[in-house]
Amino acid sequence: TLDINTHSKKPFRVMGKGLRSQWSGHLNIRNSFDSPKAVGALKLHSGNFHFAGKSFLITDGNLNFHEGTENPQTIDVIAELILDSITVKATLNGPLSSPKLNLESSPNMSLNAILAKIMFNRDIGEITPIESLQIGQVIIDMSEGRFSGELFGKLGKLKKNIGLDQVSVSNI
Repeated sequence: TLDINTHSKKPFRVMGKGLRSQWSGHLNIRNSFDSPKAVGALKLHSGNFHFAGKSFLITDGNLNFHEGTENPQTIDVIAELILDSITVKATLNGPLSSPKLNLESSPNMSLNAILAKIMFNRDIGEITPIESLQIGQVIIDMSEGRFSGELFGKLGKLKKNIGLDQVSVSNI
């Protein structure tokens, strides 16, 4: 039987699915290793989100663990990448098991043009046909919830059932 209650004032690390970050908050994990239930909320302190070979600075973020809902674990993260000619805003939100990634830019550009800048540091009209195929694959991956190339025993079941891909404890 599990009954783990944590309240962290000091930040701890959360990593997975391209996310490297530090969070604090409270979390209660109870029930069993086979069927854990997590309830609580975590708030971002700092972090980066890796996408298409670039590191986005996370500016805001929340991880929420709800009891008795259709999506018990949710993520809501906003990150920014500043390139030579554009600023890209990435939002990652939804269920922790299948979050959606949305990209916007300033100045406003199409998703293809944003990805050309992120992936190749070139305008969409300057990329090769092979690079265009790579952009197309990234768009497909994004629509299917795969977006980092490294997407988020009894301990293994615990990790899977509460939506984590790695569990470790360390001092920061």
